Amino acid sequence: DYCQPTAVSGRASSENVTSYTNAVFSDDHRAISNIQVSDGTASVDIQGVENVATRPVYYDRTSTVFTTEPGKTITMTTSTYHSNSGWMNTFVYADWNRDGFTTTDQVYTNFTGNFQSMALTLKFNVPATLTAGDYRVRYIVDWDQAQGPCYYGQSGQDNAEYVMDFYIKIPGVAGIGDIEIDNSDAPVEYYNLQGIRVDTENIVPGFYIVRQGEKTQKVFINE
Repeated sequence: DYCQPTAVSGRASSENVTSYTNAVFSDDHRAISNIQVSDGTASVDIQGVENVATRPVYYDRTSTVFTTEPGKTITMTTSTYHSNSGWMNTFVYADWNRDGFTTTDQVYTNFTGNFQSMALTLKFNVPATLTAGDYRVRYIVDWDQAQGPCYYGQSGQDNAEYVMDFYIKIPGVAGIGDIEIDNSDAPVEYYNLQGIRVDTENIVPGFYIVRQGEKTQKVFINE
């Protein structure tokens, strides 16, 4: 259950609706034409926002899924950010516990500065203990987004803000037979996701951290 972002009451006219109309600053359009999401190995492009006078605030890009691995560093890079002027903030919320967006899901915030037609790069980490599944991510450009991921329009003027959702996917591993064993003679050790060692006779289906010598990886044991 994910909140549909809504405008904060009492703000300038365009911030009280679901679309942005460039009514206050006629020369101040803001839009990102493309966002590349990468972990240094794989990447995917997210369709951006048109640089027009009237456009939506919220963009559902959940059909875009970026597949990565636990422990990776995610880099989001905008290809073009159009702005004739204006200071803005950028926020990213990642629902790692899959309970809907809350303020505790914030993984990135930055004061972008006063710029125009510049690339913007941000980074955040995927938790190393993340299990297989799809995780929703919310990307927000706004000014003073103090009330969390479910709101926009935080100052007393038009901001040309926008909100964009997509997914990060952590794939599963078929079984214990998929572990790539190194050439050392060290024994294979099993740990649960809390870091507690588990004897082989006590292993039940689920995710484990498997270590042999210097090699460590997460696997799913299904039998």
